[in-house]
Amino acid sequence: MTLDHTADRPLFKQLADVLRQKIRDRALAPGDKLPSLHRLAAEYGVSVATVEDALAELRGEGLIESRKGVGSFVLEQADRQTVTVEGPAVVRARMPTPDERRDLGLPAQGVPVLVVEEDGQERVLPANRTRLEIPPR
Repeated sequence: MTLDHTADRPLFKQLADVLRQKIRDRALAPGDKLPSLHRLAAEYGVSVATVEDALAELRGEGLIESRKGVGSFVLEQADRQTVTVEGPAVVRARMPTPDERRDLGLPAQGVPVLVVEEDGQERVLPANRTRLEIPPR
């Protein structure tokens, strides 16, 4: 697939779309190593910086993990847990602490947590494996 260099959509987002679809279609399966930055840049006719931005987007979605000096790998996609938020609550997203990353089994980078404050209690949930449900009032 080629990217549209004349489109309004930024090239890094187009490339992220292509790679995301390959992951969803299992053309890139969990554990697979993505091609190098330079190879992806050459294949899609973009700069290495564009590839880096596309991969950053996929890391932020919890689809891949990048290891310095090794490369980027497709992550296993866990089933999402539905968490019901009842009554007044505040939900915010942030990056996890190292302890939270370890305790929640998150990759080394890229996956935020959801902090749900409800009834004086705070729950920290992995954003890539959580679906929030808010019942109608």
